Amino acid sequence: MSNENRLGFWKCDAGMAFRVWAPNADSVSVVGEFNGWDWNQNELMRDEHGCWFAEVPNATFGQQYRFEICN
Repeated sequence: MSNENRLGFWKCDAGMAFRVWAPNADSVSVVGEFNGWDWNQNELMRDEHGCWFAEVPNATFGQQYRFEICN
């Protein structure tokens, strides 16, 4: 499966990649144990299909996280 079709999270060269479909969102961040639950640290970028994506270097498997979705 290509990275353009994945949702959720997976290991990447930079650490962990995160992707969520939120077509009506104005902004999306990933927050978790890796950034002290600070929604300002890891903002995702939107693509033309309504998906949001970011690579987070200090995130690892087993850490809790959530997506902060704002509209």
